[in-house]
Amino acid sequence: MTARKTLLVQIVLATFLAAGTPAFANKLASAGQTQVIGKSNIRVVPQTDWNKLNAKPGPQTEVWTFDGELLNAVTFYTGVPSGKPILKERDKKNRPLPKFAKDFLLPDIPNFLERTYRITKDVSIFEIESVSPGSFAGHKGVEFRYTFVGSDDVRRKGEASAAIIDGKLYMVTYEAPLIYFFDNSINQYRQLLDGLSMDKTK
Repeated sequence: MTARKTLLVQIVLATFLAAGTPAFANKLASAGQTQVIGKSNIRVVPQTDWNKLNAKPGPQTEVWTFDGELLNAVTFYTGVPSGKPILKERDKKNRPLPKFAKDFLLPDIPNFLERTYRITKDVSIFEIESVSPGSFAGHKGVEFRYTFVGSDDVRRKGEASAAIIDGKLYMVTYEAPLIYFFDNSINQYRQLLDGLSMDKTK
């Protein structure tokens, strides 16, 4: 068996194990129907069906996937306030997570995500490949691409867009194994990103 096939088998087996737990329960985000992200004022109309996972890695997060979180995951961060981490604390006393600050500059956000992942995902390697101006739901923001290796030793590739709006962090990330899965779903992620809007009435 080639190294590539071995890696794919490991990832798929891990995904099936995850599917047997309550955390994998999900709801369908149907194509063509407006979806409200969590309890936020962010909306999107997906062009393909997605699965919304019930498990939330943070108070202001929502995760969507096609094939399982280990194979492809879009994570929405919707209005993280200043002084709070973007993900749940696992060991606040010994390994506290970095906190978002409203005075962050947009170029600070990729490094902020890296510092968070090194703790929450036990990331040993995190490489920021590019950072450029971008947008989030029509607001000026930053776009960045990165790769990382977590505790499962699988190299994943990520693409993210973020903005600081009214002193809060809004961000969406797409992550998948570098081999096959990232390229297989990247266009669907970009369709979601292009369709994000913010309801100003909330």
